[in-house]
Amino acid sequence: MKKQTAFIKWRNLVGLGIFLAFVSCQTVKNGTSGIDNTDISRAENYYTVPPPGTINIADNIFYDQTETRNLDWLEYMFWTGRVYGIKSKEYKATLPDTMVWVSDYKCLNNYSTSYLRHPAFRDYPVVGISRKQGLEFSKWRSDRVFEYILINKHVIKWNEHQNKDTVFSIETYFNGKYMGIKPDSNFRYYPCFRLPTIKEYKAAVKYNDSLDNSFQDKFQSDIIPCQGDSFRVSPTALVSLFKSKNKRAIANLKGNVREWASEDETSVGGGWHDTHSIILTKDTFAGKDPNAWTGMRNICEWVLWNRNGISQKAVIKCIKQGRSYGMCHGYCQTETVVTSDKRITTQKAWSRGDDSASFPDKVESTRPITAAEWSRLTQMIDKDAFFKLPATIGCPDCDDRGAEWIEIVIGDKTYKVTFETWRNVDELDALRKALKEMK
Repeated sequence: MKKQTAFIKWRNLVGLGIFLAFVSCQTVKNGTSGIDNTDISRAENYYTVPPPGTINIADNIFYDQTETRNLDWLEYMFWTGRVYGIKSKEYKATLPDTMVWVSDYKCLNNYSTSYLRHPAFRDYPVVGISRKQGLEFSKWRSDRVFEYILINKHVIKWNEHQNKDTVFSIETYFNGKYMGIKPDSNFRYYPCFRLPTIKEYKAAVKYNDSLDNSFQDKFQSDIIPCQGDSFRVSPTALVSLFKSKNKRAIANLKGNVREWASEDETSVGGGWHDTHSIILTKDTFAGKDPNAWTGMRNICEWVLWNRNGISQKAVIKCIKQGRSYGMCHGYCQTETVVTSDKRITTQKAWSRGDDSASFPDKVESTRPITAAEWSRLTQMIDKDAFFKLPATIGCPDCDDRGAEWIEIVIGDKTYKVTFETWRNVDELDALRKALKEMK
């Protein structure tokens, strides 16, 4: 009884927003898994404990054991509305598109008003969300879990009157801008929740297979919810429905709902809308718009804070290299954009004089690159060192000697460094040479 009273007191103290972000995921997840991650805030080395709702599948890689639920998303909406106001752009950005049920299935018209909010669906996967919304939810979850840890460790106090100007975030805390509190040197690691990469999703499938592969071909698929305009069967299932007897397994990695991946316009795992045979043979699915068969789940890693908040494990999505010359005739700007599967080089003509026929406005060439080439490029990049470089080095294109730049997109962060074409930049020279050699 004393434990229950303390439990209720803590919940009332911190409010629904932070409490459910940290603990409520455990109701279903630990109810089915038997793993108690709530010890995270009491552990001496808190960053060695799996974050709430996750399981350790590799070194410092923690995967959600279930899909993100309607209850989780409703709490995200509630917290945002309480802090920013329900008329704010921040709150409106959290709202799923509940009309996705109606666009394809008329018999599911009542789902547009009941699926997200009705208590009967609280432990079903959230749908109707975009990849961008998934990224924003991940950031919110990171902030709330770290806030909970710091409150429970008595590093900061709970501020029940947070608003848009005083809200806690990982960045404001580490930069010393949260309530004037100096960051505690004993708490340098923070939980970084994000969308999984395709590679990480495949690693999770392999992890599940290593535990028990007897259930991997059992999942929610081939669902036809309507017969004409009449309701036939509910399309989604409980987030914990298809699970192994092994308590450390991950539920619904395949089927039920597709899950947004870190890669643009890509989801993984397949959903109730897909056929069983397709899901068994295909890991990734293309798409960019919210629908009734795509949701999300998080992956998490403990990240050592640096001023840029960049983990050395953060995914590099794009590398750009360019040169331009002010006083120039012909193709005066060249930019090469390299991603994991291709290289695109674009040349632009500035001052063509009477040679406009010889110099079209733009010339573009594309060629595929191999996984080995991409790996070689990304391994040359020290992410922390790159982000510490100043945005401008020297005096680019002064005296018409040209400007060069390197721009890198890592996770949701983009940074560009510009310098003279003739200048050596130790942190970038190997990468510059490799890009030049990539014909």
